[in-house]
Amino acid sequence: RKTPRVKDSQGEILAEMQAIKKQTRKQGALLEKMQEELLEQRDLRLRVELDPLLAFADAFFHLDRFFHGNQEVSPQRQQALGILWEQLDILLGAAEIHMVRERGVPFDERLHQAVTNASPETVKPAVIDMIQPGYVCKGRVLRAARVIVGSPGDNNDRKQKYESASEGATQNAENHMRY
Repeated sequence: RKTPRVKDSQGEILAEMQAIKKQTRKQGALLEKMQEELLEQRDLRLRVELDPLLAFADAFFHLDRFFHGNQEVSPQRQQALGILWEQLDILLGAAEIHMVRERGVPFDERLHQAVTNASPETVKPAVIDMIQPGYVCKGRVLRAARVIVGSPGDNNDRKQKYESASEGATQNAENHMRY
């Protein structure tokens, strides 16, 4: 049989433990909120630092697309564009950024945003055209690539109009024609 003094002591200890649990939960919630705010601030600083580089990469992507879409590209120009793509990849790599611009790859909801579906009946769509490149930095998607998706066979039809532009170009330049 417990004396009233021991009972009061146990009750006080239990109440104190519950108060400590409650305070710990509040502190945990505050720490989580602080962590989220710090991550948001870090992401904002990162975006401010990277925006000029990404704008340059976008401009080059659209320039390259213009050259290939509106005229036959000479082997020399194709080679020059390939070298510039290499340099841009090195520059982006130094900032730990990967430009998502590949065509003919399976559609990935994490990396791609489908603007149009050329073959809605396709079960496993592929990227058949690139509207705007996307970017991944340290495993995090900064911006999803805006793409046209369809069946992998649809990609061959679109490639044919660019094949004459790549004839005679170096293998390296052909690897960089990814839009």
